[in-house]
Amino acid sequence: MQPSNDLGRFEPPKNYEFEPEFQEQPPRSIPAELRLGRYARGKRKAVWGFLVAGAICLISSLLPIVRTWGLYLLPLQYLLWIGIGCFVISVLQLISYFWSGGPYRYVKEGMPMVARIHDLALRVKTMVNGQPQTYQFVARIEYQDPTTGQLSVVDTPSNDISAMFKESLTTSYKVGDYATAVYLTSDPAKTLRLYGFLDLRPDLGVVRRDARPEGGLVQTVLLVCLLFGFFGALFWNVYAYSRYAPVETSFSQLALPFAIGALILGAPLLAFVIGHSIREEKKRRKRNEEALARGEPIELESGRKRGWFGGYGILIGLVLIAGTFLLGGGTMLCWCFTANALLDSSPGQLRPVAVDDLIMRTHKFIFREYLIKYHFLDEKEEKREFLSAPDHISQFNTNLAIAEVHSGYFGWPWVKDLKPVKKAGRFEPGNRQQD
Repeated sequence: MQPSNDLGRFEPPKNYEFEPEFQEQPPRSIPAELRLGRYARGKRKAVWGFLVAGAICLISSLLPIVRTWGLYLLPLQYLLWIGIGCFVISVLQLISYFWSGGPYRYVKEGMPMVARIHDLALRVKTMVNGQPQTYQFVARIEYQDPTTGQLSVVDTPSNDISAMFKESLTTSYKVGDYATAVYLTSDPAKTLRLYGFLDLRPDLGVVRRDARPEGGLVQTVLLVCLLFGFFGALFWNVYAYSRYAPVETSFSQLALPFAIGALILGAPLLAFVIGHSIREEKKRRKRNEEALARGEPIELESGRKRGWFGGYGILIGLVLIAGTFLLGGGTMLCWCFTANALLDSSPGQLRPVAVDDLIMRTHKFIFREYLIKYHFLDEKEEKREFLSAPDHISQFNTNLAIAEVHSGYFGWPWVKDLKPVKKAGRFEPGNRQQD
């Protein structure tokens, strides 16, 4: 932070009074009001969050369809233990909520003193893939050192603030204000904190802007549904590409749906990303202008030049452009593969195939796929794969099978099923892979 203008001599008001909880001598009691601050609310949210997550995991572990999905998404096999773990964490969070440790220790044992706010800023705490994820308010305070008696200056940060809620939060402090700082006698220099940044009092330190909520149940549910929907669509794309991919297509047939997907799915996504970055930068500049006029904290740059692509930079921005178009085009292709198969009512044609291998492949100990590698007897050169299931793949003890081929709703032939030929030589599989 850049130093502020000269605020004059450090002269705390003679009638300055510390908060009511500091009127007693240590050890002090914890007032009920301090159970209403951001710290306590965060603890309660964590308790309820882990309780709900644990209940969902336990109920889901009893559903037969989830057990079947567990054959492919391995963490689903441990939902019972994950649910129990969530319950244990919720109990620990509940104990922590009622325990008078953590920041409450400053109230019980801490020594208050008067400090003056020299500067205020909102700065990025953590970055992920070039984008800010958490922020902190930072106050540069001037105080009289309790050990040496000399004036000292130090930066004191607030607790972390999610990037999602930073626009709805501000501070009750302003530059030039005299405020309460508190430290522990065991190590005054390292434990010194601006009292409001402990998030204990609901009306002090980090507070809501314009009475807007920091985030409620509905917003959380919508966010979870959005994330599940996004990743569910990605998983379905992978499944559709492996299960419903046509056996015969041409570049001209696939180019049109890919281009349509890139245009109607990828382009809006790219426009949203660029537009969001531009709007955020404009809002940040406007907030900083207003904050400087009122003596409130300004939001600092994240350290990287911002533009249309935020903190990504030009190279990553170009990759982002290509990625959004590829994602849109690939998604549309997978949707077309799905429609081509599920809307198909054509009669099946039986074609003999030779089974080359049966494979169970595990990726990163999370995903597992079951593949039948085969080739049509009249196309010995081209190897193909069929996405199978454990009960289906266990039926193959021969090296000959019959493929049920349908012409497809869009005229793209696809394999609906593979059935082993029982009266054939015993199948001798090759290498079963696991990586």
